[in-house]
Amino acid sequence: MHGVKPSLDDYSWEELAQISREIQSAPSHEKALEIAAAYHLVNSKNSLLSEDTKSFKLSDGTKAQVQIVGFRADTLSDSNVPAGITFMFRTPVAARTMNDDVATGGWEQSSLRAWLAEDGLALLPNSLRKQIHSARKLTNNTGATKDAGSITPTDDKLWLPSMSELCGYQASETFSKDSEYLSDLYSEEGNQYQLYQEQEISGLTKNSAIVRTANGKKIYYWERTPSADCSEGSEATFFNRVGKDGDAFSWATPGNAPRQITYVLPGFCI
Repeated sequence: MHGVKPSLDDYSWEELAQISREIQSAPSHEKALEIAAAYHLVNSKNSLLSEDTKSFKLSDGTKAQVQIVGFRADTLSDSNVPAGITFMFRTPVAARTMNDDVATGGWEQSSLRAWLAEDGLALLPNSLRKQIHSARKLTNNTGATKDAGSITPTDDKLWLPSMSELCGYQASETFSKDSEYLSDLYSEEGNQYQLYQEQEISGLTKNSAIVRTANGKKIYYWERTPSADCSEGSEATFFNRVGKDGDAFSWATPGNAPRQITYVLPGFCI
């Protein structure tokens, strides 16, 4: 143990990276949570429901806020071992389209993924940027498809959440007739993060816990998950969004022309 602080916000990014390496090396998930508890990153019940946050400024002066969503939940690209800590932004880093022009395909080919890898990453303070590790993310990178084989990996330092990482497994019976194939497409893009599991976030419903705001108003924000059924017959891939009501399924829109402003709240691993 070294340098235990009262809360997440009290640690530097270097200190959090050291703690992350301890959690990464834990022999089990239970032991990882014990380590997190010792550093006050979870509460006395090893839960993230206290929703502690860490605040800092982006290079453009915007005040940013992130929170921990899971431990040992992602796989690092370079070493194929679990990332110790996964964070998600609670505040947007930008408002952008998913694609600058009409585009098919998925997250892998998107303009927003390219922007996050360059300009988005440059927004972060150097103290954070140098601690971030690339994670391997699974996504339907075809767009309009009924084949779960379209789910392929990308390696990203900043990435958007998938529907399954937010909402967990979606059984085939939760979808309408002839759309049961969406179960495999949506449910294979990563496991639900601990925080969202504890908040009982589910698909096909409103979820107040994942409602986010900008300038005091509720917002739409992107998922990296394409809406496979909406994309059929469309010149551009539709992407799912979390709505102003916290529904992560019902607000899909073409990546190049969202009906309303859509914000960017990425995740990252250290």
